[in-house]
Amino acid sequence: CDKVKDYLKAGNTLTTYEAFIIFDITALSQRITDLRNKGYIIDSTPIEYNGRRFVSYSWSDENPPEDNQEPSVTAPVKGFFHEK
Repeated sequence: CDKVKDYLKAGNTLTTYEAFIIFDITALSQRITDLRNKGYIIDSTPIEYNGRRFVSYSWSDENPPEDNQEPSVTAPVKGFFHEK
């Protein structure tokens, strides 16, 4: 859950497929629910790629800063399903 949180806080977006490729996470929606249950605001954006629908998750700007620590995942990865 912390990996996902840090990745999103670094300004990246994440789909279920990307979470599997990057973090070997198969239940991203559950990790997002866990984060939301902890009070974090995670935005969900529906996207369509090759006729299939997905959700892309991102860190909301409405989240207050937690502390002065930098996220541990800082390098953005170009999304597999995002428009170029």
